[in-house]
Amino acid sequence: MSPSFQRAVVALVLSGLPLGGPVRAQTASQITPPSFSPPLQRSGGGLAIPDGIGPAAPAGAERLSLRVGRLHIEGDRPAPGPIAGDLAARLSGRAVTVADLFAAPGELERA
Repeated sequence: MSPSFQRAVVALVLSGLPLGGPVRAQTASQITPPSFSPPLQRSGGGLAIPDGIGPAAPAGAERLSLRVGRLHIEGDRPAPGPIAGDLAARLSGRAVTVADLFAAPGELERA
């Protein structure tokens, strides 16, 4: 191969490179959802502890926790008293286990 032929081949190859144009590929944000977290579900109800069951928590209650926004204690007593207020203050506004919630009526009954 002559040097002029080699230069011509190199020039031809180099001149064809810019004609390819930019490559357009999808980025991850175009093909994946914005968040993999499940949608937040809020229930409107509360936890009701029926009469007659007593303070016994169901099996697995110590592994299940929830955040208590505000605890309202009501019942047959004329005035719940300071013990109920202390209990409501201790459980309100924090994450507690379901076992703690089932133990709360027992604390009130013993008071």
